[in-house]
Amino acid sequence: MSFRLSDVSFSYDDRPVIRNLSLELAPGRFIGILGPNGSGKTTLLDLLSGHRRPASGLIEYDGRPLAGYGRKELARRIALVPQHYHINFPFSALEVVMMGRYPRIPRFQAPSEADMAAVRRAMTL
Repeated sequence: MSFRLSDVSFSYDDRPVIRNLSLELAPGRFIGILGPNGSGKTTLLDLLSGHRRPASGLIEYDGRPLAGYGRKELARRIALVPQHYHINFPFSALEVVMMGRYPRIPRFQAPSEADMAAVRRAMTL
């Protein structure tokens, strides 16, 4: 799966952060995003994961416009693990890992035994 950005721009209010960025990220590679604080690294990741939408330009994922994916479908395909993360509630490790299954669990239903098995398998690995 790959990303293609074409002339992507993003601003916070009137402060431009990303201007006319075009790049292609090929599958099967490790990519490093380097830059000083405030240079747009996290904003770029937010754009790639669909958490933010560009002000202009196009982001494609796996040959389709990112904006064309539904939230649930996107959550099944893309995950972002931040470097620093704080949970404001007393969740157990199992509950946090189970959160990764939510895009696959129907709304208002409890996790199935298959979901529990997938979480246990992931935690064991």
